[in-house]
Amino acid sequence: WGVQSDPLWHPTERAVLHVRSGRFSQLVVAGPGRASRTVAGGLIAPTASWSPDGRAIAFVAARRDGDRGTHLFSVTAAGRGLRRIAERVATLRPAWHPTRRRVAHVGDRGIETVRPDGSGARRLVDLPRNAEVGAIAWSPAGDRLAFIARRRPPSD
Repeated sequence: WGVQSDPLWHPTERAVLHVRSGRFSQLVVAGPGRASRTVAGGLIAPTASWSPDGRAIAFVAARRDGDRGTHLFSVTAAGRGLRRIAERVATLRPAWHPTRRRVAHVGDRGIETVRPDGSGARRLVDLPRNAEVGAIAWSPAGDRLAFIARRRPPSD
């Protein structure tokens, strides 16, 4: 079974997405009266979010069978169509646009958005190299993006 953590309700509350940790982690969808299903496996330190309509999941993770870099992925709620949609991203939960047209994430130099199919990447905010972003969130209307950032203290 491993350790179960990081539960997220489906937007209609009909299922819960959670992380099952072991040697490598899995993203698992479980619902009342249904068997749990793994939608993505072989992951290292995943953080995920449901799309507003609950049909897709975006997640940030490294994969055991890849370059072990941290990337942004999307997959359907049924576990089909897994694809990498952005490379070299921070290990921070991605944020879906309210219309499901874009996913915001923290890239290697700023806050970026991309379409769920991986096309149309855009940098919205440039950040200095010593910036650390704590969270990102779309406004309900989808016309603004809020984020919390701070400068990392210098290392000794």
